[in-house]
Amino acid sequence: MAVSLACPISGNQRDNNVARVVAGFSLLIAAVVVLIAQFASVGVAALISGLLTIDFAIRAFFKPKYSPLATVGRALTSGLGLKPKMVDGAPKIFAARIGFLFTISSTLLFALGQAPAASVVLGILVVCAFLESAFSFCLGCWVYSILPKGVASALSKGIN
Repeated sequence: MAVSLACPISGNQRDNNVARVVAGFSLLIAAVVVLIAQFASVGVAALISGLLTIDFAIRAFFKPKYSPLATVGRALTSGLGLKPKMVDGAPKIFAARIGFLFTISSTLLFALGQAPAASVVLGILVVCAFLESAFSFCLGCWVYSILPKGVASALSKGIN
């Protein structure tokens, strides 16, 4: 029995340029939230983090066309005349789900008064969003592409 180690694909496509713009906006929002938590109000930080969580949830579990950040990203890339660079949507969905987990965690941590922990969580998101927006390197997509290989390898070691 052959085991396929290829990255699972979904068949739906996403514009990578839009994803990079959305990552840039996510980076900016998350960085501002950390600054607000440090210098202004943890409650406001929790609120804005919650709004970012909703946007990640829309992109992760529904359709990106309903996401406010994706809508702005599409308008910006279209306005700049950037030619769409289509990529498979499955890794981007996986990455958005990871982003959702990070933002919901930070929102809950802020709400519980744990601003330092929430800031660390958002700091990791900022790094990931920076890599995507600046270098087109999606860490969540990379994890998605190697995850099946690791699972398949672990399973194949037990079936001799």
